[in-house]
Amino acid sequence: MKNKPELHVNEEVILTSSGAHKDSLRSGWKLSNLYLTNQRLFLWNSIRTLLQIPLENITGVNVQLKYFILRRKDALCISYQNLSNKSLS
Repeated sequence: MKNKPELHVNEEVILTSSGAHKDSLRSGWKLSNLYLTNQRLFLWNSIRTLLQIPLENITGVNVQLKYFILRRKDALCISYQNLSNKSLS
């Protein structure tokens, strides 16, 4: 098992944070780590990269109140252009 995610060439970590993510609206919360680098934003779960978004593809960021295990908490919501299907996610 890896202790740290692999970084790209010349990539530097700017910020890390622990948190949770949902795979879909109906799924439960899953623990993960958020990494912001000089090249991308990605989620990592100590085994693999779950999601990665190049910084230039991010189109919006906001905070919304979401239900999280019996209470509501602020959640970071990220909009981005998904180049595999040319739509916004």
